[in-house]
Amino acid sequence: MIVGYDIKCKSCDLDYSVKYGTVSKENSFEVFSCSKCKNFFSLENEQGMKCPDCSGEDIIRYNPNKKENLSYYEKMKKQGKLKDEDYNSLKEYWDTIKDLECPKCGKKELEWIFKNG
Repeated sequence: MIVGYDIKCKSCDLDYSVKYGTVSKENSFEVFSCSKCKNFFSLENEQGMKCPDCSGEDIIRYNPNKKENLSYYEKMKKQGKLKDEDYNSLKEYWDTIKDLECPKCGKKELEWIFKNG
């Protein structure tokens, strides 16, 4: 399911609308921020992998479900359904993904406001 989010920062004037989610392999959206111009944007199927505003290539992946995903993998590990090395690999991957850090002011005060389903 592809949904809309408004991303706002409690500490500064950052305010963006993005799409996130998956319907099929051909129809999925992920959320990124640009280190150069400090904006947010959605990319469909990771096409381009550049900021659509400034063409910056230093982009950072964001995920509104980071905490839920990490707790799911931790639960699977505790139940013995996920090996330690697999869990560590997944955790290392998810640690590179941002969810609360504002690209504009750097504070961990982003709000992901669900718009539609």
